[in-house]
Amino acid sequence: MEVSAALTDRDNQKYGLWATHLVNEAADFWFQLEEWAMPYDGVWAQGKTPMLTSEPILQGLSLFKQMYDVAFPQGADGATGQRLFGTGATAQGLFVSAAVGGLKPLFPELYPLLRSAPIPWASNKSIARIHPMMINKDSEVRDAALEFVNYMYQPDNYRRMVEGCEDVIFAQPSAARQEYLDNLHWLEPGYSGVDYVTPFDIVGDFVYNFQEFGQIVITNFADVLNAGKSVEEAMAKAQTEAEALAERIE
Repeated sequence: MEVSAALTDRDNQKYGLWATHLVNEAADFWFQLEEWAMPYDGVWAQGKTPMLTSEPILQGLSLFKQMYDVAFPQGADGATGQRLFGTGATAQGLFVSAAVGGLKPLFPELYPLLRSAPIPWASNKSIARIHPMMINKDSEVRDAALEFVNYMYQPDNYRRMVEGCEDVIFAQPSAARQEYLDNLHWLEPGYSGVDYVTPFDIVGDFVYNFQEFGQIVITNFADVLNAGKSVEEAMAKAQTEAEALAERIE
């Protein structure tokens, strides 16, 4: 927090940290917001019970708000946040590993300078987003789609796909080549020994209403960022709305 604040000079448009924080970028806002509960081992729901007023969630959201106040380019959307980071106007960012390689063609002078920071909490726990390959059972080309999925998940093909994205999180760990990983200068120390969970591990039975649940969270949390509400007040309202959602999906 202190480092991020020290790196921020709003008069000269320099910022310590950027993360998605706009409701109109709901999927990324919700995904990144989930991460802020990790320092406190928080979960957003247990079964059909929302945990939005639990102490770990309140602590995580309070931490986000503190960082937002002292270090964020407030109001910057995703494209602006990436440009600020790529041009050196923002010192730190929350990026999924697969997005790091995307910075290479956009900001070739920045890319060699990138490094990953170690996770600053004892559990070393973080979230890895799932990108499933799915087949529409009603598709006229279902058999061909299944053949393609089988092809992509053959270890060598899967490895080439992940390496082509310059990603480092392999669903098939045996497909990872150490030579490839050793050549990624930004891999250490931030990706060492990380205990990964998925978003679905921390939302209980809301897994099938994942975005709807998240929309409740971010819409109410936006009132903390923009309307002066306390975290406790906003999450009490979100808890009530999430409990109503739980009743509808039973």
